[in-house]
Amino acid sequence: MPNFNLKAERVRRNLTQKDMAKLLNISIPAYNLKENSNRAFSHAETQLIAKEFQLTADEIKTIFFGE
Repeated sequence: MPNFNLKAERVRRNLTQKDMAKLLNISIPAYNLKENSNRAFSHAETQLIAKEFQLTADEIKTIFFGE
């Protein structure tokens, strides 16, 4: 299932997939695969995004795990 919550949050913050790939130090195609749930984000990547977006624990659950 695509990670629509992450995409929505990224778009809300006016960030592109290129911006996110740069943050995570990965290629744009690699980021695209992760955002579309074709590949999993590593724990470190999840933490980088959470820190950059200043997410609470509940927001992390919602965005990354659909809870």
